[in-house]
Amino acid sequence: MKRKTDRDDALKLAQLAALQQLPTVYVPAPETRQRRALLNYRQSLVARRVAIQNHLRTIVQREGILLDRGGRAWTAAGLEVIQPLAKPLEQCSADELWRGEAALELQALEAVTKLLREVECKLEVFAASDESVSPRAVSFAKDAGRSGLDLAALQPVGPTADATALAGPEDTPEASDRGAGAKAVGALLGHVAGQH
Repeated sequence: MKRKTDRDDALKLAQLAALQQLPTVYVPAPETRQRRALLNYRQSLVARRVAIQNHLRTIVQREGILLDRGGRAWTAAGLEVIQPLAKPLEQCSADELWRGEAALELQALEAVTKLLREVECKLEVFAASDESVSPRAVSFAKDAGRSGLDLAALQPVGPTADATALAGPEDTPEASDRGAGAKAVGALLGHVAGQH
């Protein structure tokens, strides 16, 4: 049986270091790590927004009210259907607490949407100043954001694929074999789970 102790490991590492044979690990530049963190934060905001939307849909469906399918429920016209149903929680009687819950979720949706807009504006600034992101992609992303188009629903071409350049060239799908799972690569490209 082979003897394995911390002392033996330390000796082996010291020998490898003396011979300069320790394997190196790539550490991205601080700016790249910060951009990755911002992209990950954007992804978490998108996931929170989807969770809030799904919860709002569940609240009104429990009361027998059906919302439009998909993204149409979250347009200005779709929200006009939900907002009259909401009521401040302190004004709700015991049989209409769902209205208060809906009001709180609408507030949360508004707050998360505002945060998401801020993050996406900063990402647009990075994209506009980065030569590896095409100007056409930046323009498309701005137009898509104004029209309410969810870039996460698109295939990974154009601005969603160009977003990978913001995090660094080593974060392309081809780099996924270095340990990043499909979920991480999908998150990088802006894909999220759909809503029911």
